[in-house]
Amino acid sequence: KNMSKRKGTEHNVHLKKFLNHNSDCLKRLKSLRNELDKVPVTEAKQIINEYSSSVFYVLYTSFTSVETTLNDRVQKGRNMQDQIKEMKEVILPSLERIVILLPELIHQKWQYNSICLIVRKLLH
Repeated sequence: KNMSKRKGTEHNVHLKKFLNHNSDCLKRLKSLRNELDKVPVTEAKQIINEYSSSVFYVLYTSFTSVETTLNDRVQKGRNMQDQIKEMKEVILPSLERIVILLPELIHQKWQYNSICLIVRKLLH
């Protein structure tokens, strides 16, 4: 009983961190990823669906920020490991979850152009 109470509190903390608009978008996306990693798929789908606008805003802003930093570092010949790691461990899994868990919304063209733009840039 104590364990389930602690897990619920931990989930609330991750969700609160995700919903904190004063926090950096990448940190918010990491909190969302941590939350979704700890809940069943049905609950993950419910969370993404309920907060779909915030989820996509945080994903898109994080992607754009990491992409800009990557491009800047490439031009200056600097190390890009941190940005590549963030892309692989945070942004791509988050995009994957959105696409897998919200096919109905995407089928209705929800954020369709933005999702296509992200995918095109990732493939480039």
